[in-house]
Amino acid sequence: MNKEDIITQIKRDAGCDDYEAECIFERALNDGTVKRHLNWNFIISMLIYLSVLATGVWFIWRRV
Repeated sequence: MNKEDIITQIKRDAGCDDYEAECIFERALNDGTVKRHLNWNFIISMLIYLSVLATGVWFIWRRV
């Protein structure tokens, strides 16, 4: 889940506004209840797209 999804769920479950939900989320991060993780699928996909793009640019540059 991303931050927005978690805050939306906190607002729905606790019945609070955006500011209170944000405070609850920050407290959970500080306490270690919620941990941040990198989205490795997105990072690897972007690296693949960038490498294909760089290879295409290199190929066009070499052919000119």
